[in-house]
Amino acid sequence: MKSTLYLRFIVLHLILLAIFRGLFFWFFKPVEALPSVIVQKSFLLGSRFDLRFVCILVIPLVLLAWRTWSDDGKLLHYRRWTWFYGVIALLWMAVFVFDFGFYGYLNSRMNSSVLQFLDNPDISFGMLWQSYPVVWIFVGFCAFLLFYMHLLQRFVFRASLKNFFRIPMFVRPFLFLFIFLVGLYGQLSQYPLRWSEAFFSPHHFTSHLALNPVLYFFESYEFSSKKDYDLERVKALYEPFAEYLGVEEKNSQNLTFERPVMAQPQASHPNVVVIVMESLAFSKTNLSGNLLHPTPSVEKIAKESHWFSNYFSATEGTARNMFSIMTAIPDVTKVQTSTRNPLVVDQRLIANSYEGYRKMYLVGGSASWANIRGIFSHNIQGIEMYEEDSFQQSRRADVWGVSDLDLFIEANERFKQVPSTQPFFAVIQSASFHRPYTIPDGVKDFKSLDVPMEKLKEGGFYSLEQFNSLRFADHSLGVFFELAKKSPYYKNTIFVITGDHGLPDDGGVNVAPAMHLWELEKYHVPLIIHAPALLPAVVDARPAGHPDVMTSVAALAGVSHENTTLGRNLFNTAYDSERYSFVYNYYSELNEYGLINDRFYYHYDDKRGPQLFLLKDGDPAENVQEQYKKEFERMKTIGEGYWQTARYLLFNNQKKNEQKKEAGH
Repeated sequence: MKSTLYLRFIVLHLILLAIFRGLFFWFFKPVEALPSVIVQKSFLLGSRFDLRFVCILVIPLVLLAWRTWSDDGKLLHYRRWTWFYGVIALLWMAVFVFDFGFYGYLNSRMNSSVLQFLDNPDISFGMLWQSYPVVWIFVGFCAFLLFYMHLLQRFVFRASLKNFFRIPMFVRPFLFLFIFLVGLYGQLSQYPLRWSEAFFSPHHFTSHLALNPVLYFFESYEFSSKKDYDLERVKALYEPFAEYLGVEEKNSQNLTFERPVMAQPQASHPNVVVIVMESLAFSKTNLSGNLLHPTPSVEKIAKESHWFSNYFSATEGTARNMFSIMTAIPDVTKVQTSTRNPLVVDQRLIANSYEGYRKMYLVGGSASWANIRGIFSHNIQGIEMYEEDSFQQSRRADVWGVSDLDLFIEANERFKQVPSTQPFFAVIQSASFHRPYTIPDGVKDFKSLDVPMEKLKEGGFYSLEQFNSLRFADHSLGVFFELAKKSPYYKNTIFVITGDHGLPDDGGVNVAPAMHLWELEKYHVPLIIHAPALLPAVVDARPAGHPDVMTSVAALAGVSHENTTLGRNLFNTAYDSERYSFVYNYYSELNEYGLINDRFYYHYDDKRGPQLFLLKDGDPAENVQEQYKKEFERMKTIGEGYWQTARYLLFNNQKKNEQKKEAGH
């Protein structure tokens, strides 16, 4: 009997929430026509978020109703339950009302940033009073609340429970349990329903249409420190840092970082394939002189390419660095990762400058992991997302989805199917070189090696499984290039290969003392740009980092674009007199970051302050800021400029038509 009551409760609230979503659509739908398929998907996704919300609402009833249940199958004290849920509705309905006003004012669903208006309550409430018919809204709100309480009494608490639903009584408890558990989780897949799935489309409105405002508010609450940057310091550092970036038309009040990159058009419109290899730590590859030679494929490709030996990821962590590569802004957030922050999902990406290109993202697992999906699907128009479920010919290897080998084979098949007249831009994200270090059985031409532990330690590996897993990832990359070279798209493609991040060097004998002392190998990865038709094979020792990738490759491909980020074109020799790699230690309790060039390592944290160290030709532990005052002051300025500006741009680099900068406010 109780399960019938719970089912009634769920159905009633789902209907009410569907009405709210319909009203939102009616009031705020854009003038331009939206694809009906996308609108339908938004409503369906929204119903799943609503179901999760309703399942949370029903929990008190599930936990406590047994105490007010009589022997004859009726719920006692229904008036108390009606008033209880009336009070709860007072709160969530208020969120819906404020959400409507918030969207009408700022063109965005209400998030935790609304709390900032409480800093000046007299001004905020005065603005509401003068801008909206507050009295009539209040009257309508009260009327709807009374109507809601009537519905609860009439159709949930006082209704006959015996004849509701044409479902056998013994089935109803199992049906409710199934709906409840699936509703809370959100979907039948490895990852639960996450807010980023609402941002499946670049269409601003349809993405927001799918959200449940109550859930979205609390999702964003942990990121509510939107002012997690020092605006005054950003402005103080603007002139020298903007000069370093190459901004010509500076504006220290509006904090303009826009600079056009005019590229020489390529008649062939080359394809671009960006391959991000999991944990491709430089010290563990053949390129570093590792005595165990675990990456012959990487070495072979590099010898045929223009590759950078002094290249660093912006931080540690895959999600952070996928964000840094795609947005060209180091992920310097302290709370989880920027990919998980609904307040920064909207970003201006250089990838959108590839006009006329077909765009693809391929990952062996799920794009719901770490909410990566939102960065790609919401910000890149028309991107095709290929995930584990898209690869019908490949079986799941472990928790990370299909193996790297299967992922690369699948990617090659899709690239071959693209017509030669259609250029494409693709990102492949690998994951095999990661615990649990799974190597599929029966892989052709690959055999695990048995290496003594002392030899593994010399190469910087802590286990045989780790060593062979890297070898397998390298083998998979080699197979991909063998297949690509036999495919028609190869000759007209720019291949970019890098690691999402490095790894601790674990005492490898091939690691320089300074790199070991300051643990810089956890950021150190190679950057290989393989485009024999455009670039000669060369080893490039200039400092570089993840933010530089997108603007550099776009320029190489002949794609002119507007750069609003922290990346600089690696092929623009005008920057060669001064280049740095910025690194950020996100898991430190202190604010901690560094700046690297070909000679020095500048380090800052809140405890020790700014320091300068030699990377070679000296004691790496000695602070040499007094001996090299000029270099120290310059790196101090640029280092803080990177850090402060990155924190600012996370919230102020939205797509152009939606940008709402705060600098001038």
